[in-house]
Amino acid sequence: MINDKEIERQLRIAHTLYENYEYQLSEEILIKIIKISPLNTKANELLAYIKANNGDTKNAHKLLSNACLDSNCSAESQYYLGVSFLNLNKHSEAIKNFKISIAKAGNYFEGLHDLGVAQAKLGLLDDAIVNFEKASQLNDKKSTLFFNLGNVYEKKDENEKALINYNKATNLSPKFAEAWFEKGNLLSKLNKYDDSIKCFNIAINIKNDVSEFFINKGVTLYKLKKYEEALHCYKKAIEIDPNLAKPWNEAGVVLSEMMEYEAAIKNYNKAIEIDENNIESWINKTVALVELKKFTSALETCNIALNIDPKMYEAVLNKGVILSNLNKSDEALIYFDKAIQLNKDDSEVYSNKGEALNLQQKFNEAIINFDISLEINKNNANAHHNRAYANFCQLNFEEAWCDFSWRWSLNTMKSSKLVSNKPEWFGELKGNRLFIWAEQGIGEQIMFSSLFSILRNYPLKILVSLDRKLIPIYKRSFPEFLFYDRATKISEDKYDYQCAIGDLGRNLIKNKVDLAKRVFPYLIIEEQKFNKKNNLKIKKKIICGISWKSYGKNFGFEKSIPIENFQEIFNNKEIKFINLQYEKGNTVPINERRILEKYDIDVNENIKIYENIDYLCNLISECDLVITCSNSTAHLAGALNKHTILMVPKERGRFWYWSGYHKQSVWYPSVEIIIQEEVNDWKLPILELKNYFNKLIKN
Repeated sequence: MINDKEIERQLRIAHTLYENYEYQLSEEILIKIIKISPLNTKANELLAYIKANNGDTKNAHKLLSNACLDSNCSAESQYYLGVSFLNLNKHSEAIKNFKISIAKAGNYFEGLHDLGVAQAKLGLLDDAIVNFEKASQLNDKKSTLFFNLGNVYEKKDENEKALINYNKATNLSPKFAEAWFEKGNLLSKLNKYDDSIKCFNIAINIKNDVSEFFINKGVTLYKLKKYEEALHCYKKAIEIDPNLAKPWNEAGVVLSEMMEYEAAIKNYNKAIEIDENNIESWINKTVALVELKKFTSALETCNIALNIDPKMYEAVLNKGVILSNLNKSDEALIYFDKAIQLNKDDSEVYSNKGEALNLQQKFNEAIINFDISLEINKNNANAHHNRAYANFCQLNFEEAWCDFSWRWSLNTMKSSKLVSNKPEWFGELKGNRLFIWAEQGIGEQIMFSSLFSILRNYPLKILVSLDRKLIPIYKRSFPEFLFYDRATKISEDKYDYQCAIGDLGRNLIKNKVDLAKRVFPYLIIEEQKFNKKNNLKIKKKIICGISWKSYGKNFGFEKSIPIENFQEIFNNKEIKFINLQYEKGNTVPINERRILEKYDIDVNENIKIYENIDYLCNLISECDLVITCSNSTAHLAGALNKHTILMVPKERGRFWYWSGYHKQSVWYPSVEIIIQEEVNDWKLPILELKNYFNKLIKN
């Protein structure tokens, strides 16, 4: 049996072999000793170092734990056990052992430094700073110390101190890629994007095989709106590691910003393929599908995100938005309320809730939510615009016009605001020449031009830009005005003041009484040019113009009425129907053509009137009555003061200017409004229309 003296002798031999790098021979001796004396402190310590050098961290940790059972173990063993716990992310145990080691050996650089690292990992940031600072007093030449100290200050949002320490780290070690990288991240967070890119470039030049370097550079380039360069960075990150979800997701974000939503979805799908629980990619995919108006698919995607995390605020909010777009406003409001419970400080959720309440015609309650939204973010353009909608619908014009000016900040606003050095006109009688410039679509231009009949009484020379299709009829209707194609740039030398056509209401309409000052009809047709009514040779029949379709990009589907719905009315022998439906293409869809031909309604009018507004106006003027959905025909009929029945959807697609009382439009006195009672269901409006015709014929 080996006695204690022999064990001591064998330990000295093992230690000598260890110091001479004869690890295998040393290990063989130490294993024999531990078999005899399993808790021999020195044998466990030394064998642990050998195991660690060979990469066997698991057994090294076990051996160090055995060694440190002895309170007399070395400070070095206690330190290395702390390092082992640190590598295992057992930070509390690491801290305990580092403190014991420092208590035994006194302050030394490695112990203080790694104690600070463990404390930082555990969120004990102030304690970490104290120990890093102590370590710097012992050795101020270690770049890793200042790198870690920078990390801690950054976590405390003490960014200037963080930057100072990152600078020290990079100055001490110019090839310290990670320090340049973290410095780049901090500069990006401080919105110093150009300096951030420089740091990322240095890090990449030192190490060009780290995907995270390229990813974060891409994120910063995205903030600079350098989308193509950002995509190039994500592509490099993917080449380095194609199995990382993040660069695929970030590439999708850039493509979404570029409005390339289909391509973005492909990238989100790749990220999800790598990590099916990547909720960020599910949410981003949902948003892209919403932008493509694929709301059913978006709802499916959103539900997957909510299955991953039912309390993810963005997913809950998205579901409310999707349900609202699917005209399920009751369900949408439930999710907006859930979102508010999760985050009551987001302006968007109140804005979206207010929009859903607008759809339900609950305007006062909607305004309360818009007010909250704007208290949180006074620059929320959607909240301003939707509050304008609510006030317009209640004829609160002065409040509405203030918010209406925010339309220029909407993502959906396709018109551009005129860039001019000339002052904006606010209704004052200054200067001699006023330029009114076109915005939005033909329908809005026609509606706001109703105010020309008021404006013509002002002692001003009026210049107006409009869509080119409108020019002939407006030149005839307002010969004292000068009209220009909106595509033509008007020299500033020609006018003293300028005003968007949509802002005429702000200057001229303060209340419902002001609306009554307009003169109807305000458009004049050229009767001699078109003489269709005489050609019809119809006696004792009601002539009814019909238009059923909208090509509006946002709500064309909701506003359009499938022509099949009108067949029962088309059967009425007492009515002669005239086709007022414009067709963008050169052909009429075959299902519509068959129905039109079946009821002897001219098919070719569809194509003729698309480019010729004058011709369409003449057709309208020859009608006793016009039936239409919400489109340009409705505005023209109203401008011509033609008796019109307008059929509008219940929720989405019912615009603010079709508001009114007792089914009468406030913007066009000759327009009556029939509203859906159920979303996407035109049966009851058609029945109401049929009853109207029966009474009309009877009388």
